[in-house]
Amino acid sequence: NPLESAFSGVRLRTNVTKRFRKARTALYMVFKLIERLSLNWKPIKGKNLLSLIIQGDQFEDGLLVTKKVA
Repeated sequence: NPLESAFSGVRLRTNVTKRFRKARTALYMVFKLIERLSLNWKPIKGKNLLSLIIQGDQFEDGLLVTKKVA
């Protein structure tokens, strides 16, 4: 899960410092950590299929299920 892995990296580094003198400094460090950790994320595959999902089309095992009209 990309979110959990990003926040675990942030948690590791913020636990070491324990306390920041300014909230802005902490926010800056968290932003930079997430920005750096996001470089390893893989792009979403099949983002062109999101419109089909929104329309209500069904997928089984990653394949579009076509409905047969009798």
